[in-house]
Amino acid sequence: MKFLSLLEYLGTTTEERNGKFKVTLGPETEVLDAPRGKDIDEQMIVDLRRMLSQQASRREMERRHQTKVAAIMGMGGGAKPT
Repeated sequence: MKFLSLLEYLGTTTEERNGKFKVTLGPETEVLDAPRGKDIDEQMIVDLRRMLSQQASRREMERRHQTKVAAIMGMGGGAKPT
C-alpha cells in the first residue's frame, strides 16, 4: 500500500487488531479503515488531504517563526521577518 508507506514516512502508523490503521501526523491522530484492494476511497482521500494540509501549515508556521526569531536575534543574515 503506497499511501501507507507515505504515511509511515511522514508520521506514525500502527495497524490495529481489527485491521484499521491508526495514523498520527503531528498532534493529530486518525483511525482509518484498511482499503479494499489497491485503491483508497473518497472519504479517506478527504481525511488524508486534511491531515497533510494541516501538517504542511504547521511546518510553514514553524519555519516563519524560526525566521523571525533569527532576524530578531541578528542571525538572519539580512533576512527580513515575514
